[in-house]
Amino acid sequence: MAKLLRDIEEADAWWSGDPDKLTDVYPTAATREQRPGRRFWERPNDTTSVRPAERVHAPVASDIAATGADLLFGADLEVQIPEAHGDHPDQAAVDAENRLAELWDQAAISNTLLEAAEVAGGLGGVYLVPTWDREVAGHPLLNVVHADRAVPEWRGDRLHAVTFWHVVQVEGLNVWRHLERHEPGAILHGLYAGSRTHLGVPMNLQKHPATKGLPEVVPTTSWQVPGGILARYVPNVKPNRRHRGLPVGRSDTQGLESLMDSLDLTMTSWARDIRLGQRRIIVPNEFLRRSGRGSGASFDVDQEVFSPLDIDPGNMEKAGITLVDFSIRADEHAATATDLFQRIVSSAGYSPQSFGMQGDGAAITATEVNAHESRSGRTTARKQRYWGPELAAAAVGLLIVDREVFSSGVAPWRPTVGFPDRDQADEATVAQTLGLIEMARAASIETKVRMLHPEWEQPQVDAEVALIKAEQGVAVDPTGGFP
Repeated sequence: MAKLLRDIEEADAWWSGDPDKLTDVYPTAATREQRPGRRFWERPNDTTSVRPAERVHAPVASDIAATGADLLFGADLEVQIPEAHGDHPDQAAVDAENRLAELWDQAAISNTLLEAAEVAGGLGGVYLVPTWDREVAGHPLLNVVHADRAVPEWRGDRLHAVTFWHVVQVEGLNVWRHLERHEPGAILHGLYAGSRTHLGVPMNLQKHPATKGLPEVVPTTSWQVPGGILARYVPNVKPNRRHRGLPVGRSDTQGLESLMDSLDLTMTSWARDIRLGQRRIIVPNEFLRRSGRGSGASFDVDQEVFSPLDIDPGNMEKAGITLVDFSIRADEHAATATDLFQRIVSSAGYSPQSFGMQGDGAAITATEVNAHESRSGRTTARKQRYWGPELAAAAVGLLIVDREVFSSGVAPWRPTVGFPDRDQADEATVAQTLGLIEMARAASIETKVRMLHPEWEQPQVDAEVALIKAEQGVAVDPTGGFP
């Protein structure tokens, strides 16, 4: 796990937008071999370079992760149990779907998924864990665990077991950690007292408020959990090019660190130009107000009347006040930063238009927006293929916890997860298409209704077709279609 965790630590530094983390991840020249081509964030913090406080960090990694999450879960999902629909729905499946809809609202799953998707984009993957806490809520919860807080165990590309850990208390050099292990047939809890680098010794769970009341072992053999464990791992995108032997995802910006480093260098240079290019006022030495020996001198720019000064007549042309403006290379810096930003988001799999960039600034139609954003749509569709099965499994886990812990009496059923279609044409385009089809007499009323409302089920389509026929005075065949 060491190499993978170091990679996640680097991704976290860029995603967090914290310059201090970047300086920690990229050691300076004091601990690294001197080389002219080292990165901007690897440069030494001495007087010949840009001071740490003057370095500017552009949070492009966090922008990409947040935008990717919005594209995935910005609209409501369609979570349905197939057996609850059709001509003869199963009542148990109907009950399960209704209960799942209640849990979705009670546990605020939509907000949880937005968080989880951003974490996955920033770190390369995320864990979804159906769980419970009777003191917090009277229903199941869905927890999000970051990839750098888990030690997974794989069988092939399947998650077989995983141990989650988080720090519950820090006292000087002493660190207390809570470990939660999910393995087939059981969930285990442990409390350990150690240091910043060592797990330490096991402690009684009741000795800390964070773990008080937790059992050491929760048997889950009788729960019949699909796959054996409740925890689910969702990769952001596969394959992970740096860790090809592991079935883990990669962050959105993996391999783009040098471009992001160059963007920060550009933004820092731009800010430095602004700082050095401020207007300067040059005045004769006689204009300065002395503050005493060793206290320097100052010039009052608001002073309206100046006292007579003894100035050499031969130097009168130098007695005035001079304003100096330095050139700021704003256009050059803006063009470079824009080009770098576009290259980064494009390499991450998204269109610049998804980030509010409209190219030459000309107004474009909704159809042109869809065309420009096709790259973002393909990347989002790719991620949906990873999220769909794991979300369905997590939903089953919620229903299992609801039955086993909260005695809901509702049997768990596996749902299907439908994502909103981002490539769906706008209403004006659909209306124009339907008008052309109507003129050509090339489709039935039912076909046109389905084109306008692809999300409708058969009863809704039939009802709309009947209303249209009634309004148009279309006679219905009384024979029911007999020859």
